[in-house]
Amino acid sequence: MTVLVATRRTARVPATQVDVGRLVLVPLFTGLLVIVVLAIPHAVAGKHGFAAAVAIATSGLTVAFYLLILWGYLRRGPASATATSWVVRTAAVVATCLPLVLPLLARPSGSVRLDATAGALMLAGLTVSVLALRALDDNLSVVPQARGLAVGGPYRWVRHPLYVGELVTVLGIAVREMRPAALALWVVLVALQVYRARAEEGLLGDVVPGYRAYRVTTARFVPGVY
Repeated sequence: MTVLVATRRTARVPATQVDVGRLVLVPLFTGLLVIVVLAIPHAVAGKHGFAAAVAIATSGLTVAFYLLILWGYLRRGPASATATSWVVRTAAVVATCLPLVLPLLARPSGSVRLDATAGALMLAGLTVSVLALRALDDNLSVVPQARGLAVGGPYRWVRHPLYVGELVTVLGIAVREMRPAALALWVVLVALQVYRARAEEGLLGDVVPGYRAYRVTTARFVPGVY
């Protein structure tokens, strides 16, 4: 959710330009936050032991996730560059919306083992996402833009921890569903996030000071692997 395009398809952003992303996404994420909070009693109802703990933790992390997004958008300054490619913009919007929509489809599979595995994946993914958002701070955008360089928190180990967290969370949802459509959507999301990551690095490498050195020493998604 930071920068998603190479410099050939970028344009400088005037400091006085209205922040359209803030105007659109702050109300959107506020609405999603309200929905999550109102859904907490239903998410916990009828659950006991480990299942109840997972439901409470997942709900709490999701609330924290949306609060951090809102905090980042409300505080962020103007971008130094933005993308003009409609392909990259579309990929960014779709990749951002999929993790928001799929949780609405999740429901218990009926298998204790699958539900436990799904819960563990969702907790791990949400935790990474929340830590990534804290480190990302106000360098946040769905529309392809360049701001600052985040190297703290999980960014010390991978260049795109927010994408990793979202992928792990959605994998948990797909495991819970165990439907071909859910698994296929996860594969699509993986492809979109890889595309976003590669395009983002092209822009950051040319626009943000220090990013090229950071890219050389830090893995993209998995330390020591990729």
